[in-house]
Amino acid sequence: MANAARIGLTAIRSGSDLLGVLSMKQFFTSFAKDECGAITVDWVVLTALVCTLLAAGYGLMESATTDTAGATSDYMTDWSF
Repeated sequence: MANAARIGLTAIRSGSDLLGVLSMKQFFTSFAKDECGAITVDWVVLTALVCTLLAAGYGLMESATTDTAGATSDYMTDWSF
């Protein structure tokens, strides 16, 4: 399958007729069945999800932390040590 894709790419690079070597339907079928790099896509999607969740969590925690720090500061203003 990978060999058929290489033949198609070679035909495109050399300028010859792609339909003589590999039809578009065959090319897309072999491309869809080829699993090379599938695990890479899985890791990229998983990493993007984790980064998105971390960014959302940081946004929630940042505002809550600022509010808590402000309230603590207001509460402790009149304290003397």
